[in-house]
Amino acid sequence: MTYKSIAIINLLIVLLIFTAGCTTVPPQNTSVENETPEFSSLFTPGIYDKGSYRMPPGVEGQIIFPVEWRFDLENSTGFAKVERRNATESRVPVFVANPGETGLISLKITAPAGKDIQVHLDPDTDVPDGMSVRLQQDTVNVSAGETVFVFLEMNVNTNATNSDAVSLVLLSTEDGWKLGNWCQMLTSTDPQIPQL
Repeated sequence: MTYKSIAIINLLIVLLIFTAGCTTVPPQNTSVENETPEFSSLFTPGIYDKGSYRMPPGVEGQIIFPVEWRFDLENSTGFAKVERRNATESRVPVFVANPGETGLISLKITAPAGKDIQVHLDPDTDVPDGMSVRLQQDTVNVSAGETVFVFLEMNVNTNATNSDAVSLVLLSTEDGWKLGNWCQMLTSTDPQIPQL
């Protein structure tokens, strides 16, 4: 064996020694014992926390949303309970109403700095069977850069029953912009009221 062959073999041995610790074993797929079915349900954390914008047809270029609104839980009245879902789930508002009664959901609506807007409740608003909502004013006028508080009346039939699902309250402007926010509307007799 020549000196050159011995040097090559020694170099290969040294490389093998240095790279021996660099190999990795692919991770094994193991189930998590604490995993619960709720996290694969409708209430995956954060999924409903943001609003849902809908643009009017033909809008292109830079988008500036002309309406912002949120639920104002502190000033909502007439409910058996008004809270948000617990911290392990989406933090959507939950309105628990007594059958046969009317609750007032307070909404905070803000217009952009450079434009007056007119806002109304969109017909695509989705609420459970046996419940209905309507703005106390058919149209809400908001001056540029201003914020107004308005009430959404929620009426519940005496025989209303519903399940643990989400509702979308959708407000739209006169020029076709829409912003929906998610919530839950439940009756106090509903067996599936979430932990609050």
